[in-house]
Amino acid sequence: MITKTQMYHNAVEKVKARAQQAQTIANQNYHKATLNPLFKQVDTNIISLNIAIAKAEVDNKDSSEYKKLLKKFLNERTKILKNMNMAENDLSPKYFCPKCHDTGYYKDNYCDCVKKIVNDEYSKLNNCILDPTQTFENSNDNLLSDDAKLAYKKIYSWCEKFPNNKIKNIVLQGGTGIGKTYLVNAICNKLSSRQFLIQYFTAFGLNNLFLKYHTCFDYDRQNMLDNLLDCDLLVIDDLGTENILKNVTIEYLYLILNERLIKNRSTIITTNLLPEAILDRYGERIFSRLINKQNSTLLKISGNDIRLKK
Repeated sequence: MITKTQMYHNAVEKVKARAQQAQTIANQNYHKATLNPLFKQVDTNIISLNIAIAKAEVDNKDSSEYKKLLKKFLNERTKILKNMNMAENDLSPKYFCPKCHDTGYYKDNYCDCVKKIVNDEYSKLNNCILDPTQTFENSNDNLLSDDAKLAYKKIYSWCEKFPNNKIKNIVLQGGTGIGKTYLVNAICNKLSSRQFLIQYFTAFGLNNLFLKYHTCFDYDRQNMLDNLLDCDLLVIDDLGTENILKNVTIEYLYLILNERLIKNRSTIITTNLLPEAILDRYGERIFSRLINKQNSTLLKISGNDIRLKK
């Protein structure tokens, strides 16, 4: 999986490539202009006058006459360019970013243009189902039950501290339509904007991936699980709706949850199952990694289907 450092390096290189392209176009325009003898002569005079002005100012001599001549030749060059369907700014690089002039850096930091490229790359890599309107700021408290409001508050605080949270795993438990999906999207929106890698899977889709991994013997088999193990946040939606496949579902779910805890990575799970049902369905090993007060928390969200209240 590509690292954040590599992403920024690639983004800076992309910005620098824009600069190179802008400079190439400017050079081509200048070469085209110099094919005109009038332009070439006037341009030569401008270069000579700029040198004379610089020398005079270094020697503390009057350069006013040189500047008058320079202004005259600049106006003449503009007219010549206009007759060639060109303008003065065609001779200078037209940088994509006026802030950093496509260097990638601004005030000893990455420029906003680089950050935008990185953010766009994260959006492509993050396969979470993002509705940009579903954020913590846009949530309607009037539609939420009291424990849903409390869960939103706790999760918001958790996101603010991410990834330096003592609690790594969060289980959101509750019925259909009470705001679990909205909360997951709010989490993904917030953390994605902070350039964290997120992978989203329904329990059904994850189960299919486990089955494919289990029955695959290609040389790159391990790559199938790399994103699950290495992403900053893994979201498993609707745990309990998938079929239990022998030697697949429970074994690989445990592998993922356990490895992520070892790597200090966070996992969020939504489910309709009560804790005792999770224990019955998946066994003690998985239960202990999901319902463990040292590194996990269970947030129960009750209430009626909020979609019916809108």
